[in-house]
Amino acid sequence: MLAMRFVRTYKVKFTLVVALFIALISLSITLLAVARIKAVAVESFSSQGIELVRRLSREIDGERFQRLARTMSEQDPYYDELYQTLYAAKQQSNCSFLYTMVPTGGNNFTYVVDGSTTPDDEENFSPLGTEEDLTSYGKYPHQVLSERSIVCSKIEKQEGWGYAITVYAPIILSGSAIGFLACDFAADEIMSIIASARFIMILVSGVLAIVCLAILYGWISLFFSRLKSVSSRMSEIAGGASDLTARIPTSGNNELSDISASCNSIIQKLQEMISTQKQAVTRLSENSRKLLTQNKESSNLIDTAGGSIGEICGKAQNQKDMTGEAADTIEFIVGVATSLDQKAHEQKSAVETSFQAVEQIAENIEETNETISKVSSEYAGIVSRSHDGREKQTQVTEKITVIEELTKKLSEANRVISEISSQTNLLAMNAAIEAAHAGEAGRGFSVVANEIRTLATNSDTQTKSIKELIENIENAVKEMVEASTKSSLSFNALEQGIRSMDSSLKNVSAKINAQAEESKKIQQMIDVIASSSESISDSSGQLKGKNSLLEEQIKELRMRASEILTSSHDATENLDKMKDFARDTASQSEENLSLSESVKNIVDSYKTE
Repeated sequence: MLAMRFVRTYKVKFTLVVALFIALISLSITLLAVARIKAVAVESFSSQGIELVRRLSREIDGERFQRLARTMSEQDPYYDELYQTLYAAKQQSNCSFLYTMVPTGGNNFTYVVDGSTTPDDEENFSPLGTEEDLTSYGKYPHQVLSERSIVCSKIEKQEGWGYAITVYAPIILSGSAIGFLACDFAADEIMSIIASARFIMILVSGVLAIVCLAILYGWISLFFSRLKSVSSRMSEIAGGASDLTARIPTSGNNELSDISASCNSIIQKLQEMISTQKQAVTRLSENSRKLLTQNKESSNLIDTAGGSIGEICGKAQNQKDMTGEAADTIEFIVGVATSLDQKAHEQKSAVETSFQAVEQIAENIEETNETISKVSSEYAGIVSRSHDGREKQTQVTEKITVIEELTKKLSEANRVISEISSQTNLLAMNAAIEAAHAGEAGRGFSVVANEIRTLATNSDTQTKSIKELIENIENAVKEMVEASTKSSLSFNALEQGIRSMDSSLKNVSAKINAQAEESKKIQQMIDVIASSSESISDSSGQLKGKNSLLEEQIKELRMRASEILTSSHDATENLDKMKDFARDTASQSEENLSLSESVKNIVDSYKTE
């Protein structure tokens, strides 16, 4: 439990977070340094290996190498020649192994020429035709064959050989890679150096982290010790019975000093409040004692007032009973007067309703008569306008007849012009014939004859157009004559219908006038009945008014007696409530007095001076 509480403190939490942060930084720096060492090593060996394999790959004869790879015979002169070349290059470089291989399927490759060492070194020399699985070499053997360019590997752990950095160069024949030349640089020593460097860096980082944590923990302990002094002082004040004149020490110019100063301000405000509250609590205690005494006196006065109100309540009950008997007698008289007045009002209402109905009928008859008169006058105007329209239609028909005659004459004239045009055309043809017979002497006359014939042709064309136009006019005039005839007949029928409607309206108007005279007689009879009903209603109304006045006075008296009785009961209930309130108030006053004494004791426990 104590360990959990220790871990939950902000000091430990803050220290753990910073420790974790330092550990992450140290680990990141270590990993970056190791990665950089590897990169530098790979870059250094790769530059040497690339230069070596590039130079040697140019010296390898692709055809002879392919023949050697197929025969796998050490008797082939090229085997010894290529071995000497590779071995000499190996002796001049820093690489560990220098060899050539060809693929045999999958991850299996076969050694062709190994120039790494002499054949006597059986542990490191690979004879011609030795097959090896290069799975641990990674993707690089296949990559150099597919890309047909120099490829550098990373630091790879090769099975049976340890860590190495390998540079591959393809052996090209007719644009295809038939094998590769590879040189290996031993990286075991580099990996050992990297491991040592990693251990040293982790160790240094750990030591630095411990030193930093120790310094940090000391500083945090100082920080939280000052913070604890503030917390302890505030807890002491919260617990009560504290010295409010004491202050938290402040030193320096930092956040903790600001917090201490703020807490001192709070303590000072609290000191001022407690000093003020001491006086208020003392005053509250004195008022509670006075209030308790006054409540006891109020209870005695309430008991005395209760007896007086009981006597008033008994007298109000007697008055209410006597008023009830008088009210019953007057209520009977009022009932009889009300019945009479109700019947008189019903009769008067019926007469007024009948009178209003007859008046409404008379008004409707008068309005109907006026409407019929207006309609009749309008029909007269319609008949007049219909007559004028019929006359104008007759005039139009006569003018259309004249136009029809003129159209016939125009057609006759056009026919005559057509005949003249035909004769002129015939005359022009004869003149042209005669001019032709006359020869040179008749040439001028021939020109005149042609012009006359052209004029006759144009006249004939225009005559035909005028004929078509006249025919269209004649058809239109015929249609107008027919429409005008039908319109005249319609006007005649309309005029007869309007005259018949006007006669019917006059008959209706005469009958409505007779009905209006009868309605006036009914109104006179209703006036007489209404006068009699009004006299009866006035008499019954006066009687009802007197009875109502008496009834209202009795009701008022009865209501007053009830109010007095109710008020007396309410006063009694209020007195009972006041007694309860007085008892509750007295109890609460005693409780307030006790609480004020308790608060006074708490406030007095704080030292403010």
